[in-house]
Amino acid sequence: MDARRERWLALGGATLLHVLLLVLFTLELPEREAEQAGAIPSEPVIQARAVTEEEVMAPMRAREAAEEAERQRIAAERRAAAERRRAEEQRRAEEQRRQAEAQAQREAEAAKRQADARRVEQEARRQAEADVQRQAEQEARRQAEADARRKAEEEARRQAEADARRKAEEEAQRKAEAEARRRAEAEAQRKAEEEARRQAEEQARREAMLREQLAAEEQRLQEEARQRRMSELERLQNAYVAQIRDQVRRNWLRPDGSRGTLCQVVIQQLPDGEVVDVRALQCDGDAAFQRSVENAVYRASPLPLPADRELFSREIQFNFRP
Repeated sequence: MDARRERWLALGGATLLHVLLLVLFTLELPEREAEQAGAIPSEPVIQARAVTEEEVMAPMRAREAAEEAERQRIAAERRAAAERRRAEEQRRAEEQRRQAEAQAQREAEAAKRQADARRVEQEARRQAEADVQRQAEQEARRQAEADARRKAEEEARRQAEADARRKAEEEAQRKAEAEARRRAEAEAQRKAEEEARRQAEEQARREAMLREQLAAEEQRLQEEARQRRMSELERLQNAYVAQIRDQVRRNWLRPDGSRGTLCQVVIQQLPDGEVVDVRALQCDGDAAFQRSVENAVYRASPLPLPADRELFSREIQFNFRP
């Protein structure tokens, strides 16, 4: 605050000095003009102009703003320098940390290699001791096996002699038993073959009888199915002819004065029931009655189709009765 007050006082003194000089200069200017014009004024002319506070303070404010801008620039440069120093310190610290980690890793790897070498050395020493012990055990085992083998060979020789005697006795007994068994087996096989042959013949006879029965049953079923089919086709055929007869009867018109009660008709038709030809074979009536029946068939076209396509025929014959 004292430094700022001193700056303000210095700035105010300088400004006041400039104002006084300006006033003095203003007062002397008319006298000089008069002297130059050759006229001496009877009284001195004083001209003065008031200086506002704003005019007085404007230079001070401008200087203060310049000083403030300079201070901000210096502070910004200092902050930038501090930021650069911090960044450099951080970089150095990071580099030191990486170097320390690398050094620690190298030391750890070296320690691991040393530990591995010690472990390999210990394993080799343990393996060598184990080999020595294993060789000693193997030698003792070979010696024990040799003793046991020798004793076993002696025992085996004695046992072989006893076995040979026993085997000779057993062989003789075995041959006798084998001969008896062979004869018994031959007899049993002969009986078994005879029984098998008898059973095979019996089985063949039963199978033949069964095949005959099955064939007869199948033939009976086929005959029954054929009869049922024929009966069904006959029923459908009668129904089909009855439908045609009824449709023709519905389309028949009796001529006036004609006579007749029965007419046998043959019809030629297409697969869709369309009538293409009608012939009356026998009629007990006159010609007018015959023509009326033929016209009725044409008017009934297309004729009904059968329920089963197997019954369809291009030529149909039926007896028409009014």
